[in-house]
Amino acid sequence: MVNRSKGTIKCILLILAFFTCNHCFGQWESLDGGTSNIVRSFRIDPASDRVLVGGNFPFVQGGALRANNMAWWDGAAWSVEGLANGNGDQSEFGVPHPVLSLAMRPDTIFAGHLSAWWHNDSTMGFATMLVDGMWQPCGRPNGIFYFLEEEGRMFSGGVHDSLYGAYAPGIHEWRNGAFVDIPGMPFSSRVQVNAVEYWHDQFYFGGLFEGIGSPRIIAFDGVDQWSPVGDGVGGYYISTICGYGDSLYVGGFLQPGPNVQSTHVQLWDGNEWRPIFPQVEFLGAVRDIQVHEGVL
Repeated sequence: MVNRSKGTIKCILLILAFFTCNHCFGQWESLDGGTSNIVRSFRIDPASDRVLVGGNFPFVQGGALRANNMAWWDGAAWSVEGLANGNGDQSEFGVPHPVLSLAMRPDTIFAGHLSAWWHNDSTMGFATMLVDGMWQPCGRPNGIFYFLEEEGRMFSGGVHDSLYGAYAPGIHEWRNGAFVDIPGMPFSSRVQVNAVEYWHDQFYFGGLFEGIGSPRIIAFDGVDQWSPVGDGVGGYYISTICGYGDSLYVGGFLQPGPNVQSTHVQLWDGNEWRPIFPQVEFLGAVRDIQVHEGVL
């Protein structure tokens, strides 16, 4: 199992890779006591300019505020307003079932978590949604569930093969309040999908799977056509995909071997796979790649 936001971090933002930057200045800042344990996921709420943080932390604000694995950070202070007591846990030290994935719509907050239990209800499955102040099931997946958002659309990822009590492996899309089948989706058995990126008019999904001759990565035109990305990618898994200019970067646990151009990160130029810059070497798995203010 791979977590897209995996890492033992007690702050919100973790810079995992900085390739080139001639004028980069910055410093770490304390976030009012931070979280009491691991952060696994976060999402920016554009409506309120806050960050929603998820993970495995019973408290925030130096232990002063009970959070139950979910909290808001507005740049100055922590809050749990409107989160309906997070996972509902009341134990002294919290439970070891982190929130792995978060997503938002104007009237709904979505959470994927490492347990079928939520608010002491084992029927929730591994994903829940907060609607009108109440937590309720979201598809009732039977395994790890990631909410993958890109280009205004939301897809299902993770490691599961059941939704709404029916066999449903692979990738599905959120439409009209439910996850539904996508025409032509090529997976008919359980796979692991960790990431999505929209680049050059196509959606690219990455993870740990074999599909149409393109292991670890596959392209979708947004309608009904799925296609290979060259001969795919070797190694163990892809955990992140990022489009930057004329290149699509993929990162993960990519050991040297067939279809691995460079260890842990390589790029697709639209026609073939290429190695990352020779000046850059990654010694461990790459969990996330982002573009910020024009810098990768």
